[in-house]
Amino acid sequence: MVNAVPQKDKDRIKKELAAGKISLVIGTHSLLSKELNFIALSLAVIDEEHKFGVNQRDLLGEKGKGVHVLLMSATPIPRTLALTLYGGLSLSSLSERGKRKVATYLFQKDEREVAYRLFDTLLRQGKTGYVVTSRLKKSEDLIGARPLFEEISGRFPHWNPALIYGGLSLSEKEKAIAGFSAGKYKVLVATSVVEVGLDLPEADLLMVEDAERFGLSQLHQMRGRIGRKFQDALCLVIGDLESGIGGERLNLFAAVDQGEQLAEDDLVLRGEGEVLGERQHGLPPLRIASLRRDLKLLQVARDSAQEILSKDPNLVSHPELSLRLQMQDIQKNK
Repeated sequence: MVNAVPQKDKDRIKKELAAGKISLVIGTHSLLSKELNFIALSLAVIDEEHKFGVNQRDLLGEKGKGVHVLLMSATPIPRTLALTLYGGLSLSSLSERGKRKVATYLFQKDEREVAYRLFDTLLRQGKTGYVVTSRLKKSEDLIGARPLFEEISGRFPHWNPALIYGGLSLSEKEKAIAGFSAGKYKVLVATSVVEVGLDLPEADLLMVEDAERFGLSQLHQMRGRIGRKFQDALCLVIGDLESGIGGERLNLFAAVDQGEQLAEDDLVLRGEGEVLGERQHGLPPLRIASLRRDLKLLQVARDSAQEILSKDPNLVSHPELSLRLQMQDIQKNK
């Protein structure tokens, strides 16, 4: 179920879901609508969980009683990873069947021409790939995909580029994708639609403009679009490498190629935000521990707490740890 579904079909789906006639529904953010009710929702799977806000993820879980929620991402956001550390979520990892070899190189913005020469050399050798920027139209000092497409078409006509972005019609998207697969286009100039919207195993190259405008999860997802046949691939990153935390993020991205490790480093870099609130990054006001300094210690504390609870779930032998008893004392003293 998506917003583009005709209203007549939407109404039918809503009625059949509420009546229990549909056992599985797949959709976009439209599934979060308050008008959509489930007779007995038991499992909610959220793919690319970093694309959803805290309240949005909670909404699905609140559409039933005791709903099991599965969050999926190649690079979990800091807040989600923190919840696994604190025991609020269980973490499972799926490893790739093969090892992709994707080299990542960083270029300052004044080195942009060097990056393009390298990209051009590799394309002349038969490679294909993407050039990605953060927006469609030019804005201040940021490069837009549309003007970038025009620049590339003029400077490198032998790239045979095609433009693809979220607002493009489905038929135009399919035409660009089919042309790339058939070898008609060597390069797709795109917005972040590349991140989760394309699966073209033949792509070997990725160049990202204004890379500091993207989060680590986005960058890692885009890098995952190349070398999908386990061929050698190359990611060229152009950005402001001295832009404070943005520069730190880019250097981290170039140094780490495993999503789970990247997410842990992002957690230390940005902080987890509010575990009981809505912020998804930023350091919490811990009085003693420091997330940057004590990440390993927090993991040990979580494991110790889980071991105690597995043996003594009601904390009978550990009353001093019982939050329930503390809350009872607070209520008595009110």
